[in-house]
Amino acid sequence: MNDRKLIDYLPPVLQAVLEYVQITAAQQPEFELVWDDLNFVMDNQFIDTATEEGVAVWEKELNITPLNTETLEERKQRIKTAWTYGVVYTYNWLVNWLKTSCGETNRLPTINDYTLRAALPVSVDYIRILEDMRRYVSANVLIDPLILLTKIEMTHFAGAAFRHSVRQTMQTPAWDMDNINLLTDENGIVLMEEAGSKIMYEEVVV
Repeated sequence: MNDRKLIDYLPPVLQAVLEYVQITAAQQPEFELVWDDLNFVMDNQFIDTATEEGVAVWEKELNITPLNTETLEERKQRIKTAWTYGVVYTYNWLVNWLKTSCGETNRLPTINDYTLRAALPVSVDYIRILEDMRRYVSANVLIDPLILLTKIEMTHFAGAAFRHSVRQTMQTPAWDMDNINLLTDENGIVLMEEAGSKIMYEEVVV
């Protein structure tokens, strides 16, 4: 949306004329559509400012098939990688490329005895990164990747619950049930000791 107004392009002496005010007000929405389309075209001329439609065109030209899980920024990174294929790369370029692909805090790659060691977090598409790296790194250099697993900190709690009951032998044939609660299990069965001669109850003190 452009904030330019057609009436502002007229000389001040005409901006106060009612006819010109009405004409420019009627034409304003059409010009705004044209300006928006022009900005859309200009944005899609460059990878960094490309929209979803523009990125799809770049991918078609470079024969790239995007993944369903890739974000728009990740798709742009793949386009940049494919677009610059064939350029001679240096160690500094590799460091910056891995930072863009894996994050600024990613470990720096090391090269020793024609072996390139690079740490790749499991949270990124490390398979695709390794494929691209193989295209850019010299064929006589062995790539030794280290896949970093995600560290998760969890706090574990352990506890136990128990129920304490009193077992007594009832000697009287009849007793007051108003202050006696028989203890039962989850099925409503009265709890008794193994011999079956003692029941488990609790006495309510009023």
